[in-house]
Parts: sequence; structure tokens; C-alpha cells
Amino acid sequence: PEGSVAVLPGVFVASAAAFLSGDGLQAEVDQLRILTGYAGWAPGQLERELKRGGWKVAPARAVDVFDADPESLWNYLSGKGAVLI
Repeated sequence: PEGSVAVLPGVFVASAAAFLSGDGLQAEVDQLRILTGYAGWAPGQLERELKRGGWKVAPARAVDVFDADPESLWNYLSGKGAVLI
């Protein structure tokens, strides 16, 4: 949709302003998950944490984003020894 950025096939991120204004949003949406929050790193911090092994990385999948129970996603991924980034 207009004003959004594709992060995975079928998964897009948009600002709250774009979402609230309705710019480019379709009248019907099959799957919608609204998430709010903030995570940030200083320049180079995430790269250093990855090099130190502070994160385990797994392929991101749209099915995980739209899991029927978002509360279970962290436990599911943790059980696989990985965290999506």
C-alpha cells in the first residue's frame, strides 16, 4: 500500500500517521496486525551485538507475523533457539 514499506513478502510496515489517515489502505484487509512500540540502537550497536552472539537469527516468515496467537510467538521462536530481527 502507498506510504508503506515491504519488509517481507506480504508484510508491510507503515507509520501511524499513514495508517490513521487511510492513505493507500484498502477497504478490506484480510490480515492486519497493529503493533506499537520502539526499539533502538546506537550506531553500530546492533552489529556489535550480532558479532558477539547476543542475538540468534532465524528467517522471518509472514506466517509468524500473523500467527493466530501473537502471545505464543516469542515462546515458539525461543524454543527454536532463534529470535527474529
